[in-house]
Amino acid sequence: MILIENIEVVYCLINGVDKKDSEWVTNFYLNEDNLNHWIDKGRLFFLDCGSTVFFFRADRDFFHLYYYSNSMMSLQKDVKNIRNADYIIVVDCIGLASLGRTVSVFIENGFKRYISYTKMQRAIGKEEILPNPSYDIVFPRLDEASIICKMFENNFDRFAEQLPTIDEMEKLITIKSVIMVREGSDIAGVLIRNKKLKTSVLMFYLVNKKYRGKGVGGALLSHYLNEYRGGIITLWVLSNNENAISVYQHYGFGKKQISDQILINKDIHYEAKSN
Repeated sequence: MILIENIEVVYCLINGVDKKDSEWVTNFYLNEDNLNHWIDKGRLFFLDCGSTVFFFRADRDFFHLYYYSNSMMSLQKDVKNIRNADYIIVVDCIGLASLGRTVSVFIENGFKRYISYTKMQRAIGKEEILPNPSYDIVFPRLDEASIICKMFENNFDRFAEQLPTIDEMEKLITIKSVIMVREGSDIAGVLIRNKKLKTSVLMFYLVNKKYRGKGVGGALLSHYLNEYRGGIITLWVLSNNENAISVYQHYGFGKKQISDQILINKDIHYEAKSN
C-alpha cells in the first residue's frame, strides 16, 4: 500500500485504470470532503493493479477496502493481490442484480460473509402531517464528541458500521449534522444525518438505554422527518434486525431491493450488541 498525499492522486489513479472494457465495477463513490479529511489525517492508501485500483482507509485496527475496476473479470483477477494480507480488511459489496457475483469474487479469494444491510427509504410530502417532537432537539457541543463516539463504540460493531472517529465526529458536530436530546447532564439520544439539499442519509441513530421507551427516539425521528418535508430520506438497517425495521416501517420507510454485504478477510464472526 502507498500513502495518498493529495486528492489529485485519487483522480489520476481512477483515470489511469485501463479502459479497454466498459463493465465498470466499484464501491468507491467520491465525496471530496471525506477524501480530503482522510488524506489530511494520513488514513488513505492505494494499490494500483492497472485494471483495478484498490483504496484502503485506515480505521482503528483495520482497513476499509474500496475498489474501482474496469470489469468483474478484472476485479476477480486483481483481488488475488490482497488475498494474503496479514491485516484486517473489511469491504462493502453494494448492489442489486450483480451483488452475488461481486460477493463471490471476494469469497473465492478468502473473504468471509460478516453481516448484511437492507436499504430503506421514505419520501416526505411537503404538506404531509407529521408529529412534532416531544423533546427539545439540540446540537451537541464539541466537547461531547468523545462521549458520543464512546456511546457508538459500546452499541455498534466497528466492522459492520463505519463509526466516526473523534475528529470525524467533531467535524460532523461543527457542520451541525448531529442532533440530540439532552436530559440534564445525560445524552439521551443522538441522530446523525448527511444533509444534501432535498435528499438525506440517516447515518446513525441511537437512544441511551436509560431513556429507551420514553419517546426520545420518536422525538429525534419526528424532528428529522419535519426537516425534510418535500425530500427523501435513505437509511441502511441490519437485514436481520426486525425490531429496527419495524420501527422504521412505522415511520413510513419502505424496503428497497438493494443490499450491502459486509465481508472480512479474517475469521471474525459478527456478534450483535444490545443496542
